[in-house]
Amino acid sequence: MKEKIKKTGQYPFSILTIRNLDTLEFIKNITFFVGENGSGKST
Repeated sequence: MKEKIKKTGQYPFSILTIRNLDTLEFIKNITFFVGENGSGKST
């Protein structure tokens, strides 16, 4: 996965803990709400 990341200095890869992750495994399904500020993600 790390070879696919082009800009490691940008968020969230600028966070040392995330930058050093080799894998991230989720046991159950997770829903991500993604969008610009003010786009209604929290409503």
